[in-house]
This record gives sequence, structure tokens and C-alpha cells, in this order.
Amino acid sequence: MDTSSYFGYPTARVEDAGPASGFLEQADEREWDTLLAAMQTLMLRAADTVFTEGQTDRALYLLTDGVLEVAASGAVAASIAAPPAAVVNEIAFLDGGRCLATARAASEVRLLRLSYDAFEALAAREPQLGRRIVLDLARMVAQRLRHGSAGR
Repeated sequence: MDTSSYFGYPTARVEDAGPASGFLEQADEREWDTLLAAMQTLMLRAADTVFTEGQTDRALYLLTDGVLEVAASGAVAASIAAPPAAVVNEIAFLDGGRCLATARAASEVRLLRLSYDAFEALAAREPQLGRRIVLDLARMVAQRLRHGSAGR
């Protein structure tokens, strides 16, 4: 499956690329096909809520089209636009805790949702891909912490 319409990553050769900055930037087509097959597609209208601050939702979201507004404690912290795809709710996905913010569609939105149960099934079948997903998410969270950015 061609994922180029979902993810606007550069087409540089692997040896020319620096440290991977995007989610699964180094994944091949088979790995993306495997991941996408495990995900549920959600189509939302403007003002629809994806998840709410304090809610338990152990799922990872990839915003593939549209704009999300992410608000913490009632104040809009960020607007996230796709393409390229953006990862959302990674902290709750990783630690099983409550969502740190509310994500609401600011336009028509297309999201791909990976539940934790679907991730565990995928990781049991494809342990290298499961490891790559977790390490990429951990790297992204660590980069935000290092640079003082709030989680979403």
C-alpha cells in the first residue's frame, strides 16, 4: 500500500538521513502496511472530540488529514495540522494513564487509531515493528521533554 498520501516524509536515502525525527520514518512499506491494517480509520467533523483531558483512552492516533486543536486545562495549547501525519495521545498510550489534554477537530479530520490491544497483537506477531513503534514514541516524548514542550 502506498502511504505517501498519509505521510509527507522526505525521500532521502537512508544513508543521507540524520537521526530519524518522524514517527516510523525508517519503516518500510511492509511495516506500514502491517501497522495500517491494525488501525481503525476515524472521520470527524469540525468540533467533534477525539479524546478528553482526564479520560482513559489507551490508544495512539495518527492525524492524517485536517486540523486538531489540543487544549489542556481549557486553554488551547496547540493546533496540529496534517499532512504530514502527526502522532497524538502517545503519553496515555505509553503509560496507560489518563489523557493529558482534549483533542477536538478544528476542521474535517481523518485519524488512524491504534488501540493498545491491537498494538499488543501486532507486537506479538511482529516484535521488531512493535519495538520500533515504542522506541519512536519514547524518542518523540523525550525530545519534547528535552526542549520543554508540553505533551499532547
